[in-house]
Amino acid sequence: MAKVPLSKIRVTGLHKHYKVLIQELHKRGLMEIDQNPEFEASSIKLERPACFDAFDLARIDFAIDYLASYAPKKGKLENMLTSGKVILSEKEARVRFEAFAPRINDIISECEEAQDFFVRSKNELVLVENQIKEIEPFQSLNMAVNTNLNTEETTTVLARVPETKKTAFIEQLARLSNLADIKIFHETGVQSYFRLTFINELRKSVEEAFNEFDVKTIDLSGDFGEAYAGRLPREIQKKLKEKCVDINSQIEEREKHLHQLGKNWDDLRIAHDFSSWKKDKNDVQANVLQTSYIFAFEGWIPVGKLDALQHWIKQVFLGDVSVDIVEKSEEEKVPSLLKNRIGISSFTSMTQMFGAPAGDDIDPTPAIAPFFVIFFGICLSDTGYGLLIALASAFFLLFGTFSKEARKTLLMGLMCGISAFLGGILLGGHFGMTLQEAPAFLTTTNAAGELAFRGQILDPLSGSGTMTFLIFTFIVGYLQVLVGLCMRIVKGVANKDWGLAICDGFGWLYTLVLLALWVMSTKQIILAEQQQVLIWMLLGGVGFLVLTLGRAKKNPILKIVFGILGLYGAMDFVSNILSYSRLMALGLATGIIGAAMNMTAHVLNDMVPGIFGILIMIAFMVFGHSINFGLSGLGAYVHSLRLQFIEFFGIFYAGGGRLFRPFARAKKYLLFRS
Repeated sequence: MAKVPLSKIRVTGLHKHYKVLIQELHKRGLMEIDQNPEFEASSIKLERPACFDAFDLARIDFAIDYLASYAPKKGKLENMLTSGKVILSEKEARVRFEAFAPRINDIISECEEAQDFFVRSKNELVLVENQIKEIEPFQSLNMAVNTNLNTEETTTVLARVPETKKTAFIEQLARLSNLADIKIFHETGVQSYFRLTFINELRKSVEEAFNEFDVKTIDLSGDFGEAYAGRLPREIQKKLKEKCVDINSQIEEREKHLHQLGKNWDDLRIAHDFSSWKKDKNDVQANVLQTSYIFAFEGWIPVGKLDALQHWIKQVFLGDVSVDIVEKSEEEKVPSLLKNRIGISSFTSMTQMFGAPAGDDIDPTPAIAPFFVIFFGICLSDTGYGLLIALASAFFLLFGTFSKEARKTLLMGLMCGISAFLGGILLGGHFGMTLQEAPAFLTTTNAAGELAFRGQILDPLSGSGTMTFLIFTFIVGYLQVLVGLCMRIVKGVANKDWGLAICDGFGWLYTLVLLALWVMSTKQIILAEQQQVLIWMLLGGVGFLVLTLGRAKKNPILKIVFGILGLYGAMDFVSNILSYSRLMALGLATGIIGAAMNMTAHVLNDMVPGIFGILIMIAFMVFGHSINFGLSGLGAYVHSLRLQFIEFFGIFYAGGGRLFRPFARAKKYLLFRS
């Protein structure tokens, strides 16, 4: 329906024109250049032209990510309205890139050096801070850290003992000998630091006591003696603190420099896109046959754009470059390019999410669009939530600058928001409010003199409203199943598969329509007097299915047997239609959860009197409805999409093709003004 026909072409020409041609093809994005192993094998390895020298994209990406936090900050609204991209004309962007290109490697090198500096500095800072903590308990000692306190007869150690074991440890030393002197010089509340002097004969007993009471010896000479020999602990701490200040000062200076480098952030992003394009042109050479004199490559192009390309090539290259249509090989898959009108094209991404159309598939997007919008509106069905989505989408569409794909997504949001708003009116969903809570402009008096929401045609939470709502979702599901069968017929006709179109498509469509008419006639809704005629017509449809569903079998008996068994396929249609009940479930959930949030907020207000109660009520309502809005919106999107992928696509669409990916300039950070 909306699949763009593609032609496979071969472009051949003199090698001197290759650079200009590939540049223009890349800019226009008309053609997908195919991989061709034969071309690659036959191509002469020529010296790469300077125009294909690309900067290392990985290094540019690193610099962009690294400088992101140092770049000049833009307003949140400005970022939202531009999707964070650099918006320039193509000429302005090229001028900025060419002016900035000579500095790129220097700036990247500075970023790499800064990263190494920060890693080293922060590691060193952690080390110094740990040393300060380590030397802190020894500030009262008036001896150099490398002082040897041992004598020929005695040993002196510095150590620490857990505060809870200090008393028991000292008592144990007293029991060992009176020739051991201990002095506690610092306590932290967790550990007690002490100096212990004992005669050498007690060494073994002291070590056993150390092990018993978790005493840890401290070697200041080993930790600090080499760098701070002859200095007192308090002098060392002072030096260490000065070192911390110096390291932090260096870090601050480097960060100031990075803030200056951050001013080049947009230029780096421009450089990334231009360098990426150069890399694309370099990479595509693997698919091009090149010799010293000629070049050739093959690929796909939309049929409607082929004449324009041939005309341009003829005008510019004066016969030195030719474009010829070639036949595709039998095993070759034709890529899929989908094109739809504005509005419908917003839903192309959903088709691509499932899988591009295969060779015999038709584009399902035009059939997805209306049903998805309707389903989303039924699931969300709240005027407040729908209005939020619609107004936000409209605001960004009107005032934002976005790529075509982003604008398509916003347009889809606008349509879905309007659908949810209308669904809220029809089902009486207004931020979960009851009739008593709703403001006067939302309510009216109906013909029976009862209070009702304006525009509401169904209350799904009272009387028979729930069952009516359920039946309505089944009817919507039934209609989409019929549309799916129509799409199956169109697919069969498009591929000249008359069995698919007439037997599997029209046969089931006819039977399901007659079945629905017969059910309505039994309920005295329509055609009650024609009930017998409908039965015979329905039996005719069933007979047609029996005779045709087993047509693949050669044996006449097997044809009938498999035709009868094929009627079981009706259960697939029934189960598909039943699946649409999820629309009712989600539609009810949105209103019920919203009402529960309102009720809880009022209870909190009653519990806390005065202004604080009102503030708590408002805060909870904002929080609760934000949660409900997010979950209900996500559920509406996911389940509406699921109905398309499983229940709808299962009737006629297989997917499994590959998308048309033109040789074009991908803009990760740039957006060109027209």
